[in-house]
Amino acid sequence: MTKSVIIRIDVDSVEGIRNAIPFYLKELGKHNFQASFFIPLGQNNVLKAALWRIWRPSFWKQSFYMKPWKTYTWFDKDVDKTGDIGAGHPEVLRMIEEHGHEIALHGYDHATISDNAYSMSAVDYRKQIDMACEAYRDILGHDPAGTGSPGRRYNQVFADVQDPMEFLYASDVGGPEPCQVRVGDRVSSTIQVPVNIESVFSIVVRNRGNHKKSLDDLISQIEACDDFLCLLLHTEYDYVHFRDHLRDLFTHMADNGYKGIRCDHYAEQLKAEDLPIKEVKYGQWDGAVGPIAYTD
Repeated sequence: MTKSVIIRIDVDSVEGIRNAIPFYLKELGKHNFQASFFIPLGQNNVLKAALWRIWRPSFWKQSFYMKPWKTYTWFDKDVDKTGDIGAGHPEVLRMIEEHGHEIALHGYDHATISDNAYSMSAVDYRKQIDMACEAYRDILGHDPAGTGSPGRRYNQVFADVQDPMEFLYASDVGGPEPCQVRVGDRVSSTIQVPVNIESVFSIVVRNRGNHKKSLDDLISQIEACDDFLCLLLHTEYDYVHFRDHLRDLFTHMADNGYKGIRCDHYAEQLKAEDLPIKEVKYGQWDGAVGPIAYTD
């Protein structure tokens, strides 16, 4: 029996879009998997993000396992440290689509949204989304179907901006099933397709850097899901430190009847009126810097 798994791949840096995309396209293609790549269109602000976070204890825990001196090429003169991620690599975006995958919005300035999400005004967040949409259309010639906030941040400001834009779906929160969310004083009209599997990095942190145990945990979480499964991968830590295990993961999934699908293709089957309405909560995952939004 074929089991569908939504594969979401977040691209959070210039290094990610330049180095990891060929690997993912090759490995997904081996198994005829499709995926959704969530890509910020604007500036690469990895170094700025590090400076913003340096005083937080969670940053040092993250850095211990992330090994940013290996993950990010801060001292490589050939990498544009402040260049645009998506908009600076239009040929990569087109290549992803040509391979049959979706490109979804992941904000414009990843670091600005991730670190300031809960203090941003609707005007500032709308500006971020408008800039991302404009760059997206200029490169790909059509509107994005979906959006997913950096760092799984979400509140009423996000809902107030996203709902009038009529995205097919958003993937801003964690949770066990697709839903509508009650945030602030109303229910958002935008369907949420949540992540319901921990990120690789979160699992690695919990397992104190043991990659084999982390792969086993990841497979166990996947196999424990019944009707809905949304897997979150990244082009930074996962590619640099975990890619051999990702090959094993994709092979295991294919051998056990899993079919990788895109977020937008899954969302096309959903009707808002048929979905449960859930409250937004906030918490912390291992390795995360800042509170994430989830339902239950």
